[in-house]
Amino acid sequence: MGDALDVLIQDSLGPIGDDDLLDVMREWESHRRRMAAFEHKLIREVENRNLPEKAGVRQTSTFLAQTLRLGHAEARARCNAAQLLGVRQEAGRVLEPWLTWTAAMQEIGLVSVDSARMIGKIMDRIPESVDADLRDRAEFQLAHFATQSTVDDLPKVGDRILGYLDPDGTLTKHVDRQRRRGITLTKQGVDGMSTMTADLTPTARALLDPIFADLARPGMCDPADPESPWSVEGLDPDALEAAAKRDIRTPAQRNHDALVAFLRPEMGPAKLGKHRGLPVSTIITMSLAEVEAAAGVATTASGGTVPLTEALRLAQRSKPFLAIFDHAGMPLHLGRSERLANSAQRLALIATERGCTRPAATPPPPSPPCITSPNGPTAAAPTSRRSHLASNTPGPRFAAALRVAVNAAQYLLGNVRGVSLNRRQSAEA
Repeated sequence: MGDALDVLIQDSLGPIGDDDLLDVMREWESHRRRMAAFEHKLIREVENRNLPEKAGVRQTSTFLAQTLRLGHAEARARCNAAQLLGVRQEAGRVLEPWLTWTAAMQEIGLVSVDSARMIGKIMDRIPESVDADLRDRAEFQLAHFATQSTVDDLPKVGDRILGYLDPDGTLTKHVDRQRRRGITLTKQGVDGMSTMTADLTPTARALLDPIFADLARPGMCDPADPESPWSVEGLDPDALEAAAKRDIRTPAQRNHDALVAFLRPEMGPAKLGKHRGLPVSTIITMSLAEVEAAAGVATTASGGTVPLTEALRLAQRSKPFLAIFDHAGMPLHLGRSERLANSAQRLALIATERGCTRPAATPPPPSPPCITSPNGPTAAAPTSRRSHLASNTPGPRFAAALRVAVNAAQYLLGNVRGVSLNRRQSAEA
C-alpha cells in the first residue's frame, strides 16, 4: 500500500486528460471511503484486545489521540463511527453493525465519512418506540439517498422521515429526550471565547424562556451602556425605553448578556421581578382532561410545549391557578390553589348547605368546603365526592385537586347565575 502511494505521489498528473483526471478523483474518493470502513474494523479490534486498558487509558478515543496524535474531537468522532458502523462482538458472537445499510454502502465506497456521521445523528433522533422494521427501512432510505446526493441534503430527508414516523410527536418519550439532552462547552480559544451547543429538554427550555423574556429585552443588561439596568427591581420604564433606543446588540448578544446577568451572585430566580405586570416565572397551561389522562403536552407562555408528565412534576412545587372558561372560550373564573373560595363564599356555603357537603363528612360548619391535601386546605368542594386524595402519584393527585376546585367554582358560579336570573324575573313581573 505504501509503494502504491509513493507512485501516485511522485508521478505527474500533467499527461492525464480532463476526463481521466475526474475518473481518478472519483476512484480515489471511493477508496478513501472504503479505507474508513477498514478503520472501523481496526478500532473495533483495538477495543476487543483491550489495548486502551493495557496502556493505562480509560477511553478508546484518548488512546487513539495519544497513539495517532489526533485531536480529541477527531478521535471521538472516529470512535463513534466505529461504534455504529463496525462489526460487533458480543458473547463470542459476531453481530452486524448498528447501521447495517450505511456500513455496507460505505464498504463499497458509496457513502462518505461525513454522510455516515450525519445518518447516525438522524437515526439517533428516531424514538425508541419505533419498531425495528421501520427503523431499518428509514436507515436504508437515508443510506440510499447518501449515495446520490451530498451530506448537506441529508437533514432535509431526515426531517421528512421523522415526520412520517412520528407526525404528532407522540412517540417521543421521556427516555428519548433524556438520552439526547446535554450542554457542551468547547475549550477557550486564544481570544478567551468558548462555543456552547445545547440540546435542551422541554423543561429546561420552559425554565429558560422567562429569563430571556425579562433580561434579554432591548436596553436590559447592556455591558456597553453604563446606564443600562441590570435588575428589574425598582426599574424605571422611561430609563429602560431610553436604554433600548441606545441598544445596538443582536438578539444573540442580548441572550448572552441576560444569562450573564442571571448567573451573577446578586441575581437569581427570586430577583427577576416582573415582566409586563406579571412576576417573571414559568407559566404552563394544561387542561383538566389532559391532567386526568396524564398524556399530551402542556403549553408555555412563550408558545413552547412541555410533555404533561414533566409539567406535572413542575406543578408539584408550583402555585397552581384554576381558570374556568365557558363553551365560547370566555373566562369565567380564575383562582389560586390556596383557599379558592374566599371568606364570603365560604359563609354562603355554610348558610346554604348547613355544613360540609361531602357524604358522611363530620367537620363542623366553620370548615365545610375544603379538601385535605399534602399542602393543607386548597379548594372549596361543595359537590365533590373525591375530597380525600388516595393516590400518591402526581398526575391523579393533582387532577383530583383540580377536579375538586372545578366543581367548587362551577357550583358557585351556577348559584350566582341562578340568583341573578331569579331577581331579573321578579323585577320583570
